[in-house]
Parts: sequence; structure tokens; C-alpha cells
Amino acid sequence: MIRGVLTIKERAYIIDKIGGTTYYKDEFGPIDSETEKTIIASIFKKLELTYYIPNDF
Repeated sequence: MIRGVLTIKERAYIIDKIGGTTYYKDEFGPIDSETEKTIIASIFKKLELTYYIPNDF
């Protein structure tokens, strides 16, 4: 994977949060809290904003 390129799941998650849609749920099913943490951490790492992620995240 090319660094900095968001996956389809990451893009779907962002679209849902910004637009209030259910694209992620429609395409991939309900999201559990552990998967959500993983997606958020991955997005921030790709955006090189890792200093915002707490150590225990």
C-alpha cells in the first residue's frame, strides 16, 4: 500500500462522519469500537498526525 492513501473503508468512515451517511454500514456492516479505533489510528498515521493519538489508544 502506498503511504498516505486511504483505503475504501477509511474513506467510507470519513464520509459517514462528515456527511451523516450510512455508507460504511451499508458496504461493510456495523462497526465495532475496536475496528473504529483501528480505522481512526490508521487515518491519523497516514496524515502524519500521530502525535494526536494517545499512547493507550
